[in-house]
Amino acid sequence: EGSNWDSSSIQMKAEAGNSGITLSGTKQLVMDAEAANTILVVARQGDDLIVAVVDPSAEGLEITPTSGMDLTRRFYQLDFNNIAGELLASGEAAEIALKRSIQTGIIIACADMLGGMDWALKTTVEYAQTRQQFGKAIGSYQAVQHQCADMLLLSESSRSATYYAAWALNEGNEEADQAVNIAKAY
Repeated sequence: EGSNWDSSSIQMKAEAGNSGITLSGTKQLVMDAEAANTILVVARQGDDLIVAVVDPSAEGLEITPTSGMDLTRRFYQLDFNNIAGELLASGEAAEIALKRSIQTGIIIACADMLGGMDWALKTTVEYAQTRQQFGKAIGSYQAVQHQCADMLLLSESSRSATYYAAWALNEGNEEADQAVNIAKAY
């Protein structure tokens, strides 16, 4: 459905059926779909947004691997052709659930990147302590120390922003939206 996360861009169709919801459409870039026990789907039933749960082994659901830039993650395309689903939320409750899941995903991505920042900082400091130039470790030079200090400052600022965003979202704090955006910016 494209790269827009705004709920107005949801195009998958849901229709009321005899045993729940029937879903038709395509979802792209679904991470780890092939290993999932349950799939949550956001779709449109008329003008209303809905959230439904789908069994990944449902007959007619096609799960196709797709390639991506990050080879450590597995993405899939899911093609729904009148697939049965169970309604979990609709209307405003679905809008709130979608927003909360997007914000949670952003915080998870921030924490993941924070781990990468920590690794890069640790590796850089170890290298600066062992790499010799002109008979001295390059970490003894002020210019290299300043670069490492800048890395530490950005890493710790990112950590604080991510922790605060996670706390604010969990607590339902009125600053949660802004905190999540700040963490994402860091």
